[in-house]
Amino acid sequence: EGALGLPGKDIYDGMKMEFCNSEDSEKQFKTANGNTFTTPKQEYEFVVKPDWDKKYPGDRTPTPLKHFLFAACARKANSDDPNDIFGSSKANNELIPLNELEPEDFREGVKTVLLQRVKEVGLSRSYLAAAAAERGFEVLGKVARYPEHQLKTIEDNIRTMLNLSIDTRRRNDRRRLGGRSGRFQQMIERFHEENGCDLGLTPEELDALLEVMRADLRSAKLLEEEVIALRLY
Repeated sequence: EGALGLPGKDIYDGMKMEFCNSEDSEKQFKTANGNTFTTPKQEYEFVVKPDWDKKYPGDRTPTPLKHFLFAACARKANSDDPNDIFGSSKANNELIPLNELEPEDFREGVKTVLLQRVKEVGLSRSYLAAAAAERGFEVLGKVARYPEHQLKTIEDNIRTMLNLSIDTRRRNDRRRLGGRSGRFQQMIERFHEENGCDLGLTPEELDALLEVMRADLRSAKLLEEEVIALRLY
């Protein structure tokens, strides 16, 4: 304490101060992949409050922070109520189903974030069987019986779809849709056009899988500030 002082109580303000108001906030550094030079201040803006008309280092298109907050069911900043989370109904504190989130472009953005989670976690028969039997996602029971090589094909299809570069939209369309993650249905359609096949999941199975990812993230009980930190650091 004598050397550094007491830690700040407000994590959100602390991150903003570190990234935007420090001596090195506008000092360039090379990103982890070694392909892009950026600054802490630019990264904070990119994550928290992006400018949709701005071209960011590496020609990256930002994703609205709210897509991540709703996907993670994060507790809202400065709230002591554990039920005050992004995506819950004010009427009864119940989680709003993904397909009832509005508007449509926003719903597709949240779904795309959750699809990225599928890519990170992967699919296994035991995981899907538990989701079907213990967590009420019965529609995944059939998928849980697929052989491992078939699940691997679905994983590969999801990776391919997420890696599709959709650069045909102009910047005003990016801004209107809220960035890169507002294109869920378009990515599915383009994957089908370019590969001549579907993902290997029915729409109902895919929706259930995304709800499983969402339930997993909710169980982590992340705070809004923690989601921001995971994006920044």
